[in-house]
Amino acid sequence: MQIITLGASGGLEPQQGTSAFHLPPHTLIDAGTGVQRLSNAELMSVHSVLLTHAHLDHIASLPLLIDMQFDALAEQERSLNVYALPEVLETLKRHIFNEHIWPDFTQLPSADSPCSNLFLSPCGRSLRYPEKPTYRYK
Repeated sequence: MQIITLGASGGLEPQQGTSAFHLPPHTLIDAGTGVQRLSNAELMSVHSVLLTHAHLDHIASLPLLIDMQFDALAEQERSLNVYALPEVLETLKRHIFNEHIWPDFTQLPSADSPCSNLFLSPCGRSLRYPEKPTYRYK
């Protein structure tokens, strides 16, 4: 398994990005500003994001990543899957994907065929990746 560190800083220091790790070709662990080091093709190939927690330095690029992929996801009728603990997903829904800060991509283009899914990854349980877990967060 290859893991590429895209960013591991807690701030905007020159030549560094905030927390993001790429597991090529389709997975990110965290989605901080380090994600911007990926090419457009690499960004478009991301299918899954595993979030460790909801601090801004770990999620800053997530809304923009989903937005960038939106047309392709809708056209292909697939989703960008986000995996995290329940409290992380609740924070994202309440404070980011709330139609005030950013669109709720779990409802777009439709609730039946969203371009983003949020999946619970309960503490202590194994995530069989790339299978979709049964714990979908609404």
